[in-house]
Formats: sequence, structure tokens, C-alpha cells
Amino acid sequence: MISSTWANRRAPGAEKGVRCRIESAKDRQGKVVKGMKYVETSFLKSSVDALVGQIPMGSHQKWNDSANDNILPQYVVSLRCPFAWFLSSMFDKVMLQKEEDLPLQPNSTFAADDGHLVDDIIKAIKEKVQGDLSSNVYHEVYARYLITPSQISWIQKEQADIGIEHRVNLSLRNIVENNAVLVIAERLLESLELLEYVMDTKCQNTKGQYEEIFARAKRKLEKPQQNTEHNDPNARSLPTVEVVLEKLKQDEALYEEVTTYLKYESKIYSEALKMHNRQLAWVREKRSSQQ
Repeated sequence: MISSTWANRRAPGAEKGVRCRIESAKDRQGKVVKGMKYVETSFLKSSVDALVGQIPMGSHQKWNDSANDNILPQYVVSLRCPFAWFLSSMFDKVMLQKEEDLPLQPNSTFAADDGHLVDDIIKAIKEKVQGDLSSNVYHEVYARYLITPSQISWIQKEQADIGIEHRVNLSLRNIVENNAVLVIAERLLESLELLEYVMDTKCQNTKGQYEEIFARAKRKLEKPQQNTEHNDPNARSLPTVEVVLEKLKQDEALYEEVTTYLKYESKIYSEALKMHNRQLAWVREKRSSQQ
């Protein structure tokens, strides 16, 4: 299997000069493929099983070598609960700022500052959410990848007034029309079932070669998580997203504002989760009928 990562991702609306390149790859024997390679249909058909990265849906329309050499990829859309995603991103932002203000020494931690770290994250969340909502701006990340380059190009060309609710509906429609497989971060074991089925049915030339990969991933997910970050018994772990969320809920007004701020992403996530469940039920039914 060749798995690849992305380079020079251009703005989705750019029509001219859009040529995506593979940054790194492994071939079916696990050998690293060095050097950049432009993504074109002939190369994909001959060499690639999976492209990995933040690739906008519909990008395959730019890969064709000729009008008669089309490719219809199987898109896999990975989503995470918007609350967890947003709180995690704000956590990273605060941590990055702390590192810039006070560079870490080797093997050091922020343990001494743990008592104030959650408060700093909540403060950053409050500033971000209230600032954006005052400008009528909502959290919107998924649409960057779920609206196709051609659709964005048309919107920009026509200067169409496409509101956020329309963008949400368009994103969901694209998931359905592209028959995308939904991977849900909070349901990784179930998502592995879907991915394993896709690899078995879509990659006929290498069918059965992924069994150990999926088995190893399942074992890792089923194994209880152990904290191996620090050997020092006196060192304290950094707060988790769950800890930040519990602290956020104590401020009911702010929690309501965050809920409002994330409502459009939450709609995409909620509908995608329903699709994920239907896909899983279908795959299990197919597996059962083949036994």
C-alpha cells in the first residue's frame, strides 16, 4: 500500500495552476519513496492505495491526466466532536504561548503552573468566542474541506451570497453525494470496521494485506491507556480536555456561548454521526450475510 501525505495545498477556490504534490510516501513493501511527485490519475491508478492529509473533497477533479482518464476516489471524512476539537485547539494555543513566553528546559513540564493553566485556557476561550460572536462569526472548519474546489470557485466567481447555513447543508450534501466513509474520533473501533471493509472491497489487488495493520490498531485501542509521559512520581499530568470542559460548564453563561459558537459544526457532526451509524449497520449486515 502506498500511503501519502500532502504538500502545497492551494486555496480550494483557485482554478489555475492547481497541482498537488505528494510530500512523502511508502510503497506496498513499506519502502519510503523520496522526492516530490505531482498527483495525476495515471500515477494514482498505478501506485497509490491511500492519500492521507487535509484534502478538500472534490480535489480529484484536478488530478485527471486527460478528459478520458477519470478517477473516482473513495473519500474518507474524519470528524471529531466540535467541543473536544475546539477545546483541544485552544489548549494547544495557550501551551504554545507559554512556551514562547518561557521556553521549556529539557525534561521540564508545566506542572508548577497546573493550578492556573485551566483558568488560562478558559480565559482564552472566552476572549475567542465572545470576540467572534460579537462580529457574528461562528466556528467553521469542516466547510474548508467538505465544499469542493469547483463549488468554491463558482461562489467566488459569481460573488454569491452563501450563508453559513447553506454552507453546512452543502457540506452534508457533498458527504452523501461522494459516498464518503465517516470516521468518528469518538468511535474509532467502529470506524476501523468501516475502513477495513473499504480496503477489502476497493483494493482488490492487495486484498487481505491489511489484516495485521487493522488487528494491531484494534489491539492498541482496546488496551487500557497508560500514562508513560513521566517517570517522576511527583510530576503532575497536564489537564485533559475533559477537565477543561468540566471547568467550562461551571460558567453557565460562557458554556451557552460556546455552544452557540459551535452550533453549525455540531450540526455537521451530529448528522455525520447518524450517517456513520447507518454505514456501520450496513457493513455488519454485509459481513454477516457473507459468513
